[in-house]
Amino acid sequence: MQRDPVTVINRTSKPLEVIWDGRVRNIPLGKSTHEWVVAEKAKEQNVLMGSQDPRTGDIVYLVAIEELGEDSSPIEQNPNPRERWNRSYLPGGHEAVQVVQGRSGLFSARDVASPQSTQGAFVENPESAKIPPIPQV
Repeated sequence: MQRDPVTVINRTSKPLEVIWDGRVRNIPLGKSTHEWVVAEKAKEQNVLMGSQDPRTGDIVYLVAIEELGEDSSPIEQNPNPRERWNRSYLPGGHEAVQVVQGRSGLFSARDVASPQSTQGAFVENPESAKIPPIPQV
């Protein structure tokens, strides 16, 4: 089933890409034939930004699989949202979104008030890192 060919419909006015098995494949305008697994990955990787309902998980895709009878009406990518979720479905809507500052420097060095330790993942004194032997009973 994964290798079975299916018809993929690019619903946009621009070519799309899908990466599967380390290879970039093009989804041209209109209809094209791809393996089943590539078609599924094309859907997952090409979603209409801001269309996912956070309550149900329903989402709008920029590609459709003809054999499944999916909606193939024309659609264009929404340039405004930077995420998949449609936050208007959440209590408080877009105003409820908070940006959380990183506290460890993992997210951004500019958010850290003090310099990071250069010794973080290493033991300064190898002798102190020795584990005592387990006593034999």
